[in-house]
Amino acid sequence: MCKKKRTFTFASALTFRQIAIVCIIFCLLVGTELISGQMNSKPEPAFRLTIKYQNGAFHLLKVKKLQMVIPVTIKEQILEEKKNPTGYFFELLNSEKKSVLRSNMPDPTTTLLEYEDPERPGHLKSKLIEHKEIVFSIIISAAPEARFIRFTRPAPGYKTLPFEKQKREELGFFDLKKKGGSK
Repeated sequence: MCKKKRTFTFASALTFRQIAIVCIIFCLLVGTELISGQMNSKPEPAFRLTIKYQNGAFHLLKVKKLQMVIPVTIKEQILEEKKNPTGYFFELLNSEKKSVLRSNMPDPTTTLLEYEDPERPGHLKSKLIEHKEIVFSIIISAAPEARFIRFTRPAPGYKTLPFEKQKREELGFFDLKKKGGSK
């Protein structure tokens, strides 16, 4: 059997070169745009709040303004998008006490432990531990106009209603400019 030799002509080689050059130029342009876009955007500031839960209320221990090193966005869950958000809620307010941002966070006062049932291997058991006192931290967006923060939770019997119909229990209302919050 005779194998046929493949021959490349100048035209086919030139077409390959043109495609390669176009691809390289495209990659360089896209890479430059991505890098310049990141270099021009400023890192978003944030607050780290250290909070103590005790006797059914939140106590603000410390507010630290963070400056992120690289451009990142702290994603907040928008409450209006969720019919029945769970957990605890916080709301950033401006100096006139009008809402700047609302979101929710997992319940820091409980811990759900799951472990394998020693009596039935392959099955999980769970235990909900309620903390009477706990210290925790959260990182939230430091909107420039934010001055106060309010923490709430659904009142008993209202957890199953849509957010806008829930009655709320206030757990704490704090000035972010105090406790080290101003810079």
